[in-house]
Amino acid sequence: TINFSGPEHVSRQRMTELFSEHVNKKLKYLTIDAPQGFWNARPKVIAMTSNIFADLLEKQPMAIEQKLKNWSSK
Repeated sequence: TINFSGPEHVSRQRMTELFSEHVNKKLKYLTIDAPQGFWNARPKVIAMTSNIFADLLEKQPMAIEQKLKNWSSK
């Protein structure tokens, strides 16, 4: 389970691309389009912001790409 919140909105596809680029270059994944009608009753994008997240972290949230770059350099 991963709980992401940060300074930008990132799709699951982009998160996978970033993980592959910075953490596991051998990661194999397949992007599949949703079946016809899938988005009829679902939002295509959910964009959230939090006024309290930085306070809960006691620091500013980091962009996922920066976090993955830091993670991969360890």
